[in-house]
Amino acid sequence: MNKAAKAGLSPKNLKEETRNLIGQLSINTRFTLVQMTQNYQAFRGELLAANDATKEAAGKWIDSEWTEEGQLSSRKKGVVSNERGLAGVLEFVLGLEPDTVFLISDGSFQWREGGSIGDIPPKAIQEVLKKGAQKEFRLHFIGFEMKPEDRNAWRRIARGTGGDFRELDGK
Repeated sequence: MNKAAKAGLSPKNLKEETRNLIGQLSINTRFTLVQMTQNYQAFRGELLAANDATKEAAGKWIDSEWTEEGQLSSRKKGVVSNERGLAGVLEFVLGLEPDTVFLISDGSFQWREGGSIGDIPPKAIQEVLKKGAQKEFRLHFIGFEMKPEDRNAWRRIARGTGGDFRELDGK
């Protein structure tokens, strides 16, 4: 969340952006939410129909579980310890067989694989997207406070799936 704050985006802004995305979902859409700050936590471990009850439950989950601290403790109930950064989250999400993925992120290509922090080669993300996808899907990337090289990589990745790329600017 520190990068979001640096970009002028408060946790409230990010929550609101997420709520707006949920509000746009049709009843025929199945969805879940995953929050990630290296470790990750899912709203549910499956895709659910975007009916009013599920949207309301997702809103309550955002209110009660969404971290504003910048870290998700692996000791917290439901949090998955994740050394593979975005690669690990995408592996989880793609296992749910989504049609569409919305990724709101600083786009950092970091992971802790092997115990030390390093950069994920963008090719590794592309491999996860190819191998992990059980079916065709679109990745829509919504970024903030991104490094130029990360911005370019995510733009290519999103567009390569038929998805969109945009940046949030809280200023």
